[in-house]
Amino acid sequence: MNRNILFIDPPGAYSKIVNTGLGYIAASLKKNSNCNFKVVDLNNFGSRWGEIIEKAFDPKELDGIGISLNVGSMHAIPKVLQKVKEVYPYSKIFIGGSHVTLHCRRLLRDFSELVDFAVTCETERTISKIIDNIHEPKALSFIPGVTLNNGSVDCVAGERIDNIDAIDFPTYEYFESVKQNNCSMEYYPIMTSRGCPYSCTFCAGPKISGKKWRFRSPENVVDEIEMALKKYKTRNLEIFDDNFLLDKERVMKIMELILRRNIKMRLRFGNGVRADKLDEDNVSIMKRAGLYEVGMGIESADPEIFQSIKKGESFDKIVKAIKLLRKYKVHLGGSFIIGLPGANMEKDIKSIKFANSMGFNWRYTAWCYFTPYPSTEAYDMIRKEVDEELIEKSHRRGHFTANFIETKDYSLEERIIVRSIGAKIPPVHSEFSKWKLIEMFFKMEVTIFKYRDNNLSFIKFHFDMLERILDFLKALITGKVHKKAYF
Repeated sequence: MNRNILFIDPPGAYSKIVNTGLGYIAASLKKNSNCNFKVVDLNNFGSRWGEIIEKAFDPKELDGIGISLNVGSMHAIPKVLQKVKEVYPYSKIFIGGSHVTLHCRRLLRDFSELVDFAVTCETERTISKIIDNIHEPKALSFIPGVTLNNGSVDCVAGERIDNIDAIDFPTYEYFESVKQNNCSMEYYPIMTSRGCPYSCTFCAGPKISGKKWRFRSPENVVDEIEMALKKYKTRNLEIFDDNFLLDKERVMKIMELILRRNIKMRLRFGNGVRADKLDEDNVSIMKRAGLYEVGMGIESADPEIFQSIKKGESFDKIVKAIKLLRKYKVHLGGSFIIGLPGANMEKDIKSIKFANSMGFNWRYTAWCYFTPYPSTEAYDMIRKEVDEELIEKSHRRGHFTANFIETKDYSLEERIIVRSIGAKIPPVHSEFSKWKLIEMFFKMEVTIFKYRDNNLSFIKFHFDMLERILDFLKALITGKVHKKAYF
């Protein structure tokens, strides 16, 4: 019996990027002759997403709806779930994605009236069986990674695939935004490996994809890049690995193949790289292969905080890597975390001054609020100071947007002000009134004046903030960012 399935990627912080996980699911289901499916990437449709959902299928014919959850889209999940339940009251609704792997039981509890089951971990090998049995709860309960919303205490463990070379390349022709753009993509996301062997105290990556580093062969990676160039007419490659540089020999071979096959694409590391894995050899060949932008995972420039997060690399290597990238004229940015355990305003201001001293462009630099994730060392530390309800409230918003975490040494207001100074944005918060916003502006000005020096210029900050506001408004008008992800 044929199944009609709708997959949804909710609105996130940024548009123009497709959901790689749903791309892999589409590739798996493409081979299932009993499944008719669409992927509605609401992330690329701005405020029209309600209309898009309504027109996707005949409500009487839709068997199921799968919704992908990640930290950037949590602000939109309640409204998306309510909308699909309203439009498709008889369809089975299931959720998956990285956020579900982390918070499966809590999400099923929070959305108990709206969700039928959750799927965790990697689903390329199980999604077809899930769809075939979508109306059979008993059969679903035996599939790895599927947890029914029946009040059970524990979530069912999903599977992780060892040989990821055997997985079909993701396919995006079923995505509404790609179809409407004549099957072309401005940016093509790629993951060449999964898993992370490191033990950073704040990071939930190993919980999501495992501690074992699983990698694709250079030939397999470059075959996909070549396919993307021809099939989707893309010229921009976004590499989203957590550990692309872990094996230097593999990196060199991938770049050599790109050059040998004369592939002309711009390469960007959207998920950051480790500084201790960069050297003259790999930066040089990556630049020749098209590298134009790198974001470095720095997290904190305060020596004590940096040491405490157990990244397994020295800060000296970060400075050395920055100088190397600047030598090759690579656009440089970094990612910093505000409010890590043990941090305060003064310590996080050091990160801002470091970024300014290194010449980081705000366009390529991310300032994230610390969000404590279960099964991390930082989560266990912060629970001693912060109420569980505030932690869960922050999970529902995400680390780029409204945070609710504060400690006796670092208030919520101070965290918002520090992020505003770092990101060159107004000190906004989803729960602030306009009068509170005015007060926060004044406090931000006082803070800048207090800490000003050669690496924190009072005048330059305001010029940069004005430029960023104008840039944001332009992106907002053109639909490249979503307002609700920020306010």
